[in-house]
Amino acid sequence: MCPYKCQYKQRNLPNPLAVELLSRLKCGYFQINCNKCQLKYQRKDRHSATLCLQNQIKNQNGLFESRLTAATNDFKLQIELLMNSDKEKQTLIQNLALEIQISKNKITQQQEIITRLEQNDQKKEATIKKLNQVIETLQDVRKVIQFDNIPNATKVIGLVPNGYCGTNWNNVAHMHISTAQEYDKQGYCFTNAFSPSNKYVAFNSGGNSMSILSTTNMKTFTAESFEASSATNNDLNFTISALRNGHELCRKAVTLTNALTLITLNWTNIDTIRFQIPAEKYIAVSRINLLS
Repeated sequence: MCPYKCQYKQRNLPNPLAVELLSRLKCGYFQINCNKCQLKYQRKDRHSATLCLQNQIKNQNGLFESRLTAATNDFKLQIELLMNSDKEKQTLIQNLALEIQISKNKITQQQEIITRLEQNDQKKEATIKKLNQVIETLQDVRKVIQFDNIPNATKVIGLVPNGYCGTNWNNVAHMHISTAQEYDKQGYCFTNAFSPSNKYVAFNSGGNSMSILSTTNMKTFTAESFEASSATNNDLNFTISALRNGHELCRKAVTLTNALTLITLNWTNIDTIRFQIPAEKYIAVSRINLLS
């Protein structure tokens, strides 16, 4: 019966559409929604507490399953993202490792090149050092004797003192260029022996023979060469001898003109050079090259 005692007679369950319409009319057949299990029913006596609880459990299980499914799918997606990220990181790490190895190889090659260059520089420095030592030794040994540095030399003719340039001089005199110019006015040719940088030359004093000797007994030297000219005849012939301990070792015949001439000797292990010049004949010597 309708709770509002209407004249509607209860029958068997009518069509659901009719029930919904009757419920709007607040008749006994109206639709009820359960807030707990969300079930729709037409009469209170058709919705028991057991059915409500079952529906609630069913709804909770469905909600749990849907949430579990969503969480599982999200977890799978996160794992895939992490795996892809790990692959990218692994690839990046491999590429970085390869670049580092390439850089190490390049650094090693550059270090080897630098080491070889340093070794070459050291060898060059050692060679240069040896050459400098040789040059210094040769400079100490080789004597280019000129006559511009004779102590207390004046424009007046004087004898070359013993010990000059580490050598003794017998009957060897020095002459200034101004004096040579005066003698040339008298028919001599002393000025031809002067090079552009020389102010003094040596000559045989008094027109006699002269000698160059070692300063110490048992000490020898090498006579390489000398530059000289004839101050008298245009073709002056004389003899040069090399001695050691008073014994003649070498002899050379020389002809000098009025032009400055280089005479090569290359006499080794001697202690005396003797210039045997005809009487009253003069030679002018610009320089002498010795090795001691």
